[in-house]
Amino acid sequence: MIKSHYMFLDTEASGEPVRWDVSSVDGSDWPYLVQISWVIYTLDGNEIKREKLYIDEQDFKSTSSALKIHKITDRFRQQNGFSRQEVLNRLLFDLQKYDPLLICHFLKFDLNLLKVELRRAKIDYDLNQIPAFCTMLATKYLAGTPHARPLHLSQLYAVLFYKSLQNYHDALCDTLATAECFFELFKSGYITEKTILDQIKERKIGYDHIKVVSK
Repeated sequence: MIKSHYMFLDTEASGEPVRWDVSSVDGSDWPYLVQISWVIYTLDGNEIKREKLYIDEQDFKSTSSALKIHKITDRFRQQNGFSRQEVLNRLLFDLQKYDPLLICHFLKFDLNLLKVELRRAKIDYDLNQIPAFCTMLATKYLAGTPHARPLHLSQLYAVLFYKSLQNYHDALCDTLATAECFFELFKSGYITEKTILDQIKERKIGYDHIKVVSK
């Protein structure tokens, strides 16, 4: 298999990006990380670690539209969170310790947000070196239409399990749901090692032709 561990990851942000590239030095076109969760599994689906963390920084505020989605107030995260640098260092520690395949639903958003946050925290780490897989990109034809259409995580979950996803937009719940979807798709043969390897080789996640509003 590709790696001996999988890391499923999800983020919640303070808003939407103004531009999708991450070229600006100060990251001013991108929102801020509010909440992050990652869960690490072995190849056979056994969970070995989970994290759910909030950012307590006071250099940003969530937009009203973002609050309607994730319902994490600035006061709550400031009272229950950790510094940006500490949270990112915990993530990088696990990336280095477990050397996993990183799996997200809407990888482009999560990865770019983390790149910007690393820059803000003045941490030099190249996330492009991490082999990564996007379940949103891999399931764009599951909608039953002849044209590619990305499914929100809640939609994919409903298609696979015939039930609603609970606590949608809590990072941990979304991370666990992404893992459920991935393992179900892998078990059914819809996702294979070749599917994963082909996407990793592309490296550039091709959302340019697909309209995506949110996760």
